[in-house]
Amino acid sequence: MNGHSAPSSSYEDRLQGFRRSDQERDALVTELITKYAELQTRYDEKCGDYENEVESRRTWQNNAKMYEREMVSMKQASVWKLKRILMYWLD
Repeated sequence: MNGHSAPSSSYEDRLQGFRRSDQERDALVTELITKYAELQTRYDEKCGDYENEVESRRTWQNNAKMYEREMVSMKQASVWKLKRILMYWLD
């Protein structure tokens, strides 16, 4: 021979080990990317849900303030009418 020997089986075994390790790493990275994408989707949905809840709360608060103002106005109108009635009857 020319002084070079064929690679021994231990090198081939090591190469196969490296290839398995590469495949396992690729599978792990793929799984991580997939799970991250799923988490990102869930996070985006939760952000949307939160924004909807904030908007809903603001709507309810605005409605409550509006109804409270209406109630105060009605009370004032009722007191004014009652005073007019009393003044009419007392005169």
